[in-house]
Amino acid sequence: MLIQIGNRAQPVALPRSLGEAELKTAITDTLKRAAPGFTRVVGVWSPPAPPPMPAMQGMPPQEMPPPQSFRALTEALRGNYEVREVQLSAPVPDEIESLVLAGPAALDAKAAEYVDQFVMRGGALVVLDGRFRLAMGAGGGGLAVEKVATGLESVLQKWGITVPEEMVLDEKSDALPVPQNRDLGNGMVVREFHRLDYPYFVQMDGDQLTSASPITHGLTGSVMHWASPVKVDAKVGDDTHKVQPLLTSSPAAWLSSSTDVQPDQNMKFAAAKNVAADKKGAQVMAAAITGGFASSVAKPVDKKSAPKDPADKTQTPSRLLEHSPPDTRIVVFGSSAFVSDDILGLAQQLRSNFAKSNLELVHNAVDWSLADTDLLEIRSRNDATRALTIGPDSRTGWLEANIVIAIIGLVLVVGYAWLRRRSVRPLIAKET
Repeated sequence: MLIQIGNRAQPVALPRSLGEAELKTAITDTLKRAAPGFTRVVGVWSPPAPPPMPAMQGMPPQEMPPPQSFRALTEALRGNYEVREVQLSAPVPDEIESLVLAGPAALDAKAAEYVDQFVMRGGALVVLDGRFRLAMGAGGGGLAVEKVATGLESVLQKWGITVPEEMVLDEKSDALPVPQNRDLGNGMVVREFHRLDYPYFVQMDGDQLTSASPITHGLTGSVMHWASPVKVDAKVGDDTHKVQPLLTSSPAAWLSSSTDVQPDQNMKFAAAKNVAADKKGAQVMAAAITGGFASSVAKPVDKKSAPKDPADKTQTPSRLLEHSPPDTRIVVFGSSAFVSDDILGLAQQLRSNFAKSNLELVHNAVDWSLADTDLLEIRSRNDATRALTIGPDSRTGWLEANIVIAIIGLVLVVGYAWLRRRSVRPLIAKET
């Protein structure tokens, strides 16, 4: 059911019970959501905390943190929307218009069905589909990542969306502080930290962000951490989708399925020259898709086998929607870590130009998924939109130029002071 309001068709979330009161409430809620200035509702799912550690004798059970948290993202969205936590242990509430899946992991078949039916009823979906995430409690104190099975693989594949279990590495990357021991002799070893260009932190700016989409328009750039490529088919069955790549790595990128993300003893990583040709080249890191999507769980009902006796509930087929509206919107990112609290904290400590820009990027994706492009135009930008970025090849040149300019400026100041001192003449009093 759709309600036409001006030039906009607003889908009505039909209640499970088709009574007069329920229908009236559904239509009223739809009118409220379409009213100018009405606060819209966004749902956020994030990984739950694992069960507590078994209690030791005389000690209470130890609470475990979730594998990923997204408090900063949730707070950013609260500035413009009413944000509600979604558990996916039950159908997504009807009042939620856009659902953000922040790092989906180990979702069961019922949760995948709820996501599918949310999209079928016209809900917008933003997926931070990280197939790799930071491993909690990694042994040896080193950096480690783990593979993630989201549970949505078959659902997304039905819609022509694939996020493979491969990480994108790029020569154009952000830095990571890496510890290194330096031997001072006499048995003395000093542990130092060096900023190392880390190919798993893919940095994108300039024309790597499409200017044709309001999601990325005006943003300086983004850094995707331990990200996978996003592959989308424009034609799926009878449905034709409008696919718009949002972020693209540099042509110097390559793919790897290994979870060994630490440098070797020489502080080097596996070079791209050892990678197959089809694993090299620019990769799409995020995409926006618009169109109709067929359900991955609902099966078409054969009219000949439909129940003839409506009172016989045992013959009534499951009420699952088979297809979404033709203007349904989905945004898929190939990483979840890039807006997780751990990585945002690390990026801010390193004074990364794109720490805030990543949050702005996801916020823009939610705005676009709700067709709230006016909000995209009036919302204030963060400091990242004014950041100056330079390529890695020109970094040394700019550094040397700044040093030369500083030396020339110092020589000019000293020379000017020396000339002024030479021009000073002592005042001699005349005797009378």
